[in-house]
Amino acid sequence: MNNHFDIPDEILHARLTSFMDTLVLPEIRRISNWDFGDQDEYVIGLISNNGPEDLNWSPYSIEQSEAMTSTLLLFEKLDLLRRGQIEGYFVDNWQDAIDLVQRITPDRKERFTNVFDAWIREPIADHQRLLEILRTQERDDFSWLGFNTRYATILDIDTPEFREFVRLTLFAPAREWNFRIEQVELLIDEILRNPAVLLTAAELDELAWALSGADDMPTPGRLYFPQYDAPITRAFAHVENSARLAALRSARARLADIAPIITADENTAALRALDRERYMSRVDRERPRKISREYTTLRSTFENPPDFL
Repeated sequence: MNNHFDIPDEILHARLTSFMDTLVLPEIRRISNWDFGDQDEYVIGLISNNGPEDLNWSPYSIEQSEAMTSTLLLFEKLDLLRRGQIEGYFVDNWQDAIDLVQRITPDRKERFTNVFDAWIREPIADHQRLLEILRTQERDDFSWLGFNTRYATILDIDTPEFREFVRLTLFAPAREWNFRIEQVELLIDEILRNPAVLLTAAELDELAWALSGADDMPTPGRLYFPQYDAPITRAFAHVENSARLAALRSARARLADIAPIITADENTAALRALDRERYMSRVDRERPRKISREYTTLRSTFENPPDFL
């Protein structure tokens, strides 16, 4: 069904094909080689009303956590696809989304199809009812409902650093999380010792999940328009009070506190280092319990990473 009679179906089909090819199919390819059940159930639990039975990251390997991240983002993008169809941005054919899920391995596609179809039915029905009300008022501009904003947002944040932020905070095994959050703590120490500290591009990439990646930390009404109860927003709502998010927020706040002393000039750095005591006292007061004593400098984490990475 074409909700915008002034836009040819060919254009709506072309939009849908582009969306599938660039956003949905890459996620399906990432998970198509994986065959597991309880990991799927954990992701499904995160996007449900009640959440998973237990927030337990320890059982999952790094490879599994990567596949679970893609599973969550697949649900996110299928949800966006369906809402775009209802608002008239794509041609409206629910079977298109179901056909995409059918490309997943046979033992998983039935589970995914049933769960996603049941999960999305109620919010989609509410969304459809709202659109019908607007049509009775002879309104033909539905952009205020938030689809365009949400589409632009997912295009903007679907980056390696955001995906790594999602993976580490929601799915990564405990020992990997402990190591990666300690790297952020050691970065703070490094800046306080030397405000002109230099990192390579590769080293910055390894820390980017906690810096630019976490800038788009999903919260209700923050990542998307408030009435969207999207999968990724719901998943983060279930871990809102987790130790992981608390540690990350604390570290990011302390990085923001010491940002004024960072400089690329060594002479300026030497002068600012003289004033670092007032920054150190605040940072030390807010520093959480040491997670590990294996590493003493940030450089050592890059030169001698743990065996499990």
